[in-house]
Amino acid sequence: MKQVALIGCGRIGKMHYKNLKQIPDIKVKYIVDDYAQPQDYPEALVQKTAQIDVVLSDKTLDACIIAASSSAHIELIEKAVQYKKHVFCEKPISFDVAKLRQLKQKIQDAGIKFQVGLNRRFDPDFLALKKAIDEGVIGQIQMIQITNRDPKRPDLKFVGKSGGLFFDFNTHDFDMVRFLANEEVVEVYAMGEALVEPSLKELNDIDTTLITLKLKSGALVMIDASRETNCGYDQRIEVLGDKGMVLVDNINQTKTSCLSAKTQNQLELPYWSFVERYKEAYLNEFTAFIDYLHDRSSSPVGIDDMIYSVEIATAVQTAYNNKQCVILKHADTSQLAIPA
Repeated sequence: MKQVALIGCGRIGKMHYKNLKQIPDIKVKYIVDDYAQPQDYPEALVQKTAQIDVVLSDKTLDACIIAASSSAHIELIEKAVQYKKHVFCEKPISFDVAKLRQLKQKIQDAGIKFQVGLNRRFDPDFLALKKAIDEGVIGQIQMIQITNRDPKRPDLKFVGKSGGLFFDFNTHDFDMVRFLANEEVVEVYAMGEALVEPSLKELNDIDTTLITLKLKSGALVMIDASRETNCGYDQRIEVLGDKGMVLVDNINQTKTSCLSAKTQNQLELPYWSFVERYKEAYLNEFTAFIDYLHDRSSSPVGIDDMIYSVEIATAVQTAYNNKQCVILKHADTSQLAIPA
């Protein structure tokens, strides 16, 4: 039985708590959150964030699940590393590649296990898509198309601290490209606009984008993203190879469609949010984390995967700002170098 501390109990933290309770080999010993109410977590000890050192010094504690505010992630990870506790942390960790590389060294020096919450890798449908690719069903990849659109725009206060669309939103897409294709991005270009919320321009941000990537093999990738659809959480991936195509369409709330003279063809809308759409993925990523803590030698989604995604996001932001293509050069097998 592994004992963990859940740090942060906002919307995602509450969801994680429910999922962790479903996993037999894990016990949430501590909840660390300034606003959590003990009666809501009867099986755990609720502590204020000021007590984090007391929690982490508990020798019976195996790991931390970090779901606090994004700006606190890197500090909390470093604190856990100091006490040699294993870590699962929601993305983002940091938008600064240099800080991520420094953190990687600290994690390695401490000898702890570390997993990033890039949950889409654990979605059953995307895993089936990857299996088809890996088994050569569609042959050599030629093109990948990813659609990532939220149902409703976030609050402007969140956007101002989010790091921007490419870092906050599209890092999931950049990670999925690498995960599915099993190769690196070498060239990027991006266009974007604030079509949903024009005032985003005052924050130097956008809400609608088309991103083009080129992989090392020459395969092309198109990512389209939007902060608001008003019709549900639009999540689709299509991969074209020289022998065929495989795709994951939206997963609707039911599998029912209605066809009649009156309705023509009325389809159910997709799930409204990431909580419903990726319910299984969130559960599966924690199952993978527990397996990792027990005996898996390498992280299913490690610090390098986060570094790569942030580097791609940095290149995409540069391409968008300068309205030009950006080339990413592989200095070695462990990092990408973006030319100034």
